[in-house]
Amino acid sequence: MSEKMTKFIGKEFNTSIARESNVFGRVRISVAFKIDTLGRVVGVRALARNKKLEKEAIRVVKMLPIIKPGIKDGQKVVVPYSLPIIFKIEL
Repeated sequence: MSEKMTKFIGKEFNTSIARESNVFGRVRISVAFKIDTLGRVVGVRALARNKKLEKEAIRVVKMLPIIKPGIKDGQKVVVPYSLPIIFKIEL
């Protein structure tokens, strides 16, 4: 599942925001969210050195398609998920 998420985010994420914001080098954005019992992404938060990058990360993660919800003891459960988004911007 995380491989599919990584591909999706890599395709949809607008890395030019970093360059436009004069952010260069290795860029790391920490994203945390939950997958609810219906498989929807909810409660998305991001932390980066630039607010525009945080907003872009939140935008893209909210676009993720419905995900198979977690199951514990035969019941669907909310699953917390954290995902680093890392890329490199060169001068």
